[in-house]
Amino acid sequence: MPLTIRRPDAARRDRFVRAVAQGQRLFVVSGAEGLARAPCKKFPGRETTFVWSERAEAERWASVVADQPRVKEIALAEVLSDLLPGLERARRAVGSDWTTDDVEPEDEPAELAQRLRLAVVDRFIARVIAGGRLFVLEDGSGLALVVSSRSVGGGGGGCVCVGGLVLPCWADRDTAEQRLVGPFAEMFVTDVSLQRFETTIVPWLAERGHALCPEHDFVAGGLEISGADLLRRLQRPVRAV
Repeated sequence: MPLTIRRPDAARRDRFVRAVAQGQRLFVVSGAEGLARAPCKKFPGRETTFVWSERAEAERWASVVADQPRVKEIALAEVLSDLLPGLERARRAVGSDWTTDDVEPEDEPAELAQRLRLAVVDRFIARVIAGGRLFVLEDGSGLALVVSSRSVGGGGGGCVCVGGLVLPCWADRDTAEQRLVGPFAEMFVTDVSLQRFETTIVPWLAERGHALCPEHDFVAGGLEISGADLLRRLQRPVRAV
């Protein structure tokens, strides 16, 4: 088997993604000219905006990367809904856990957003396996569904549906209860055992052509996958994130 050697910038980026998925936030430095940034090395003619997974590291480099620096914490939901789409529109790259090393990660915002969503799902799977259940919202009329915000990719990248309905689910009751707002305010949280998920929920989703969104956030959405794909991933070991 050939030896695969990971690039240092990719390894650092992956550590950053796991840390942000775990902590559900990242940190930026805002200065006199906006978010700290510098000319991009990977994409000539563009700029790279710096982000960090730990406040201490952002504070360490704040005075190096900006005048009148101020460290700001941004929740993951806002990162996915506002920060990264804004950087994409501005054609900026993203530098993860910036230091003064010669090799720094520089990624397209959309690519980093996808990696973060995948890491959120990995963390969700590890927690569901550990707890033996997941959580959904429902009432007397049935399970809570939301409108899909994107084309839905399965494990192999195939499209499940476009503009269909999605079942939100979460790995813990507290997070699910925080979603009891707006049209779902009168609903209640139900825990779903892995057995019920396999025998009832997955066939129900497949029959209706609905997708599923682990750790769905009503602001940022989330990664939408098929119930069958999630079931396959729940049935094989994953590394805790």
